Amino acid sequence: MVPCDVIRDLLPLYHDEVCSTESRRLVEEHLEQCEDCKNELNSMDGQFPARPVQSGEKEAANAASRAWKKGTRRAFRKGAVLAAAVLLAVLLLAAGGILYVRNMPVERDAGACGGGYATFIFDKYSQELTRKFVNGSMDEADIVNAQAVRGTQEAAWEGRTIFLEFDIRYEHTEWGTVTERVRFVGQRIWFDTYDWSGAISEWTER
Repeated sequence: MVPCDVIRDLLPLYHDEVCSTESRRLVEEHLEQCEDCKNELNSMDGQFPARPVQSGEKEAANAASRAWKKGTRRAFRKGAVLAAAVLLAVLLLAAGGILYVRNMPVERDAGACGGGYATFIFDKYSQELTRKFVNGSMDEADIVNAQAVRGTQEAAWEGRTIFLEFDIRYEHTEWGTVTERVRFVGQRIWFDTYDWSGAISEWTER
């Protein structure tokens, strides 16, 4: 329970109806249980006659309220503009980083690999490129068990372009065992990641 001394300090404001809503609630809860403070409030009717709030005071209060609301809206707008600017900066930085990485030459990845980059790319893409070779072949229906031959791979690169060659061995329903030398051209789109063109057949052994 709030001490009587605190409530009595609030009573004049409560009596003149100029205290805050929270203070009013505290006073009214206290008065429900304290006869002394209630008597103190009743005695104020003679000592402190209620004074109507003047129109000038109301206008001042309304002006203060409008100023506070205007300041709040201005602060919100400034915060929104600042947040948008930060978000835009982050997006531009991210976009710049992505473009920078995408446009790095193949030699940057190859150098980071520390040698054997042709083997690394072959191991990563040989199955995918073998399927691309079979799916793009005019004899697709006659090709069985196509396999990339490890150890035959060679690679060269220039700028963002990599040229990968290796042998593919498969069984042909008409020609028997066939080995083709194939060449793929890839465009670098991310770290050790390429978008490959279709296969170019260099020569065939049957």
